[in-house]
Amino acid sequence: MKIFQFHLSSLIKQAIHVGNNIKTLDITGTPITSPVTITAGATKTLLIPANAAEIVINSDNDVMFSEHSSFSSYDRIPAGIPENIGIVRRDNLYLKNTGAGSIVVYFHFVIL
Repeated sequence: MKIFQFHLSSLIKQAIHVGNNIKTLDITGTPITSPVTITAGATKTLLIPANAAEIVINSDNDVMFSEHSSFSSYDRIPAGIPENIGIVRRDNLYLKNTGAGSIVVYFHFVIL
């Protein structure tokens, strides 16, 4: 479980996540840094930092992402459109290239 140092709350007492930093690498032993190149048909596993609340992903080509390494369920991020994904309770995020050539994926984590 992730531990956050502080939360802002709305007038109706709901938590508002406000990032106070960004990080452009994951937390693997040999960190994967942004931008990352993913070859055709390959998958990259990002290990999410402990206090990350969100990841922003952008690519010049379509990229798939999933919480499952098997990609039994997934979503697709269209080329050139940044996507913000909430990841508060995630440890891993999988990115996959289904195209014929390599793609470059830019990402950063929003850290609380």
